[in-house]
Amino acid sequence: MISHSTWGRALPAPILFALILIIGRTSAFAQPELDWVRVYGTNDHEACWAMCQTGNHDFALGGSSYFAVSNESGNDAYFILTDSNGDTLFSKAYGVRGYDVVTGVLQVEDGGFLLSGIWSSDAFAMKIDSTGEQVWLRVYEEEGPAVMRRLIAASDGNFLLSGENSADGKKLWLLKINGEGEIIWSRKYGDDLPMWGCKVIETSDGGFAAGGGTGRPNGAGWEAVVLKVDSEGEEEWTSIFGTPRDSAASDQAVSIAEARDGGYMVAGCTKFADGSWQDLIARLDQDGTSCGSTGLMAIKPYK
Repeated sequence: MISHSTWGRALPAPILFALILIIGRTSAFAQPELDWVRVYGTNDHEACWAMCQTGNHDFALGGSSYFAVSNESGNDAYFILTDSNGDTLFSKAYGVRGYDVVTGVLQVEDGGFLLSGIWSSDAFAMKIDSTGEQVWLRVYEEEGPAVMRRLIAASDGNFLLSGENSADGKKLWLLKINGEGEIIWSRKYGDDLPMWGCKVIETSDGGFAAGGGTGRPNGAGWEAVVLKVDSEGEEEWTSIFGTPRDSAASDQAVSIAEARDGGYMVAGCTKFADGSWQDLIARLDQDGTSCGSTGLMAIKPYK
């Protein structure tokens, strides 16, 4: 169901809206030079969650700003367009009341932008023109709170949003929309255990693959998961992997890429009982069977 409700719960705001661009102008083995740094925002309550580079090499950033529009407790969705040197061309805030945040930004063919993210406790997509003026807004209401984390363009000219919905336990949610924000299909994944997504890609067969995490049957921590669906969102396979289930460690897939042979490379992390973290690298074949995984770069516990 699509609606335009803007009411919902307020959540704490992140505190910094910053863009840092690092350009390497030395050899591959030398430390790259820092070209420039820009920090945006005026009230110490802005945050950047997504960015893209435009066709003319400008930068589009999306995030949140503390009551920039509504003057109410919470956050408003926030968009900044800069030139190639990071100087602000314009900024816009959108929202009425609650927790509104942009987590996905894409430039579209007419020079405008498609934004996605959280609108109060619902998922949303918004089209703005090249000057930041709102063209349309779609709020996708579901029972239970929703979090949208990713927005990608599909090869058929449509768009895919990925995140979670918590109506009946946390479920990984994929939502495909057209250029007007109208729903083409909506699917939720995960059985009796919570499942969430951190990264989604379109695959060479026209389907999609999402990486994230899922709860363990014994309730102790979580495991890394990769979900493969066809072009209509129908599940083809789910692969769950990581450290042994009887360990106190937890695993999560953070990024995924399709290999030339149709398999997948997965990058993620493992959290141990002592609070330390380690990188996780895994290789899956075309049907999701694990070809092995390894842990790299142990990180000291946070203090």
